[in-house]
Amino acid sequence: MRFPILTVFALLAVGAVARFVFVATHPPVDHHLFEYETIAPMREQWWLLHFYGAGFGFILAFGSLAILTVIACRRTRVLATVGGVIATLGAILTALGFAAEGVTWAYATDPKVIDPDAGAALLHNLGEYPAMIDDPILTGFLLIPIGVLLQLVALWIARAVPRWLVYTTLGVLVLSQLPLPTVVIGVTTALEALVLIALGALTTRTTLRTVATPEKLVVP
Repeated sequence: MRFPILTVFALLAVGAVARFVFVATHPPVDHHLFEYETIAPMREQWWLLHFYGAGFGFILAFGSLAILTVIACRRTRVLATVGGVIATLGAILTALGFAAEGVTWAYATDPKVIDPDAGAALLHNLGEYPAMIDDPILTGFLLIPIGVLLQLVALWIARAVPRWLVYTTLGVLVLSQLPLPTVVIGVTTALEALVLIALGALTTRTTLRTVATPEKLVVP
């Protein structure tokens, strides 16, 4: 079981880094994202970051964390499972929304696919009616912190990771939900990535020991 568990942690780390790169390099979220002149020069980068950075990043990070938490939390497995399912569902919705945004914007700004004037008109209309793409992303943004919060409670009750890590993760989780300036968002995203990897690493340690030893495990 050691290799599969370490593989899951590696996927979590890859997802956390990919998610950080996506958010850190994403242009400010404003009306300029619906302007042809803004997206066209970064069309290839836009598609790659949205489809792979966000698409895979969110699912790998939170899906892998869910697997590790469920195995580590022997005493609170039901709560960990519920939290993991909610967070993973949120990650999937977010990934689908960002992937759709990446593909749609890339096609709209590709002159080989659509006339530039028509592409500009399409982006403008998407700005007027963004619900189809925004709703999955915003729903995912709501579900992910709820799921992670339940996982933290499960980890805290089960004492599967040190308490300081639970408190630190909770603090970063709260910080990430605040309406922060664009410059600060890059810093909080880096903190999120570091906390996710740290949480994954210590949960992996507990998971390996839980699988190896049948007796109850308590982490001081």
